[in-house]
Amino acid sequence: MPKSSKILIAVFLALSISVSFTVSHFSNAQDSENNVSAIETSDLNSESFTASTEENSVYICPEATSLEEINPLCPGIIVLKLGETIDGLTLSATTYEGQEYYLVFGFTNGGGGVNLPPVADANGPYEGDGGLPIILDASNSSDPNNDPLQYRWDFDDDGIWDTDWLNIPKVDRIWNNDYEEIIKLEVSDGQFTATDTTSVEVISPKTFKEETIDILESAKTGNGKIDRKIDQIIKHIENSLNDDLWIDRSHLVFFKKDNCFDLEIFNPDPDKIGLEEMFEFEPDEMELKTKGIFKGKCLGPKIGLRVFHEEYIAAKLMFEELRGRPRIPEEIKLVFQEVINKLIKADQLLAKVAVFDAENIPIQNPKFTKIVEHQISKAKEELIKAEQELAKNRPSKAIMRLGKAWLYAQFAIKFANLETKP
Repeated sequence: MPKSSKILIAVFLALSISVSFTVSHFSNAQDSENNVSAIETSDLNSESFTASTEENSVYICPEATSLEEINPLCPGIIVLKLGETIDGLTLSATTYEGQEYYLVFGFTNGGGGVNLPPVADANGPYEGDGGLPIILDASNSSDPNNDPLQYRWDFDDDGIWDTDWLNIPKVDRIWNNDYEEIIKLEVSDGQFTATDTTSVEVISPKTFKEETIDILESAKTGNGKIDRKIDQIIKHIENSLNDDLWIDRSHLVFFKKDNCFDLEIFNPDPDKIGLEEMFEFEPDEMELKTKGIFKGKCLGPKIGLRVFHEEYIAAKLMFEELRGRPRIPEEIKLVFQEVINKLIKADQLLAKVAVFDAENIPIQNPKFTKIVEHQISKAKEELIKAEQELAKNRPSKAIMRLGKAWLYAQFAIKFANLETKP
């Protein structure tokens, strides 16, 4: 029997008397691996069809494409007895909830004229970081008839599908800002559809930074000296949250002005950007003397590197207290360590988001491919070095490395966007 038979191929129960049947749509009697069609053996009071076949057998019309073509004299009719296999089809019997059923194994599209609806499974709940892809996986969706499925997603449950029908169950989605809502999946077997919902929670780097302020505020003890130190730390974190430094809650501004980037004098040699040099500047001017890469003070106070600079100072102040002031209450030490960890987490995300963007942006001019790849490579090296600094318990140095990784990634993005030499 051809496996491409249409959905309306039917199986009729053939007993020694005139019978009709109804097909049950219960999922419990389905075997998705072996493709089972279940046929009720009740409802014996119709004389619509009389099959001249033996008791405990069924007949199949493999060439039928509609119910009207199904009858005991249909072309190519196959008669199956219990336990018999013909052309890959096998007849068996079972009882479900007190009702006897014949089962025909081996049908495509349900057999017996039945196409059962698919089952959608959106998986989840999902959690992820702002600016980085979250993989949504509908692989656990299934179809009782083993029909191939298509998938589409509504990422904000607004009733508008955000993807076309896809032939693969997995899709990537990036939220650049915080998000905690419902997402919806719909699957289709070509005739029927089914939906499922799940939740997703996305936390952005900026949120991690904001949370540290609440933690520090709640840690104030009434001790003037300690509280002043906490206020000093909070001030630097607040500076890093200046909206002028952020594109969204996962991306930072690169240059204040486009003409600050001078390709004519730019040298992508990483040795030309000193780590200490990068962070030893006045916050109000943000002048980076990086051997000709930038023009004077063109960076101004609005370059995203300032975010790392402010975190560097805040982490340094807290770490000095942890190491040099044993008389600080233990609970304050724990708070400082928690805040340092959150700042590191936020800056790691900012750097990783920048590297991800650099790796996935199309290069407009192939002549810049090597420069882009070089900058990405150096950014990744800085991420590794940041991990090494953390292993040595040097969080301030780690933040400096993360800032440098972010900067390399920004250079890569800048070169990738260049169509011609300026």
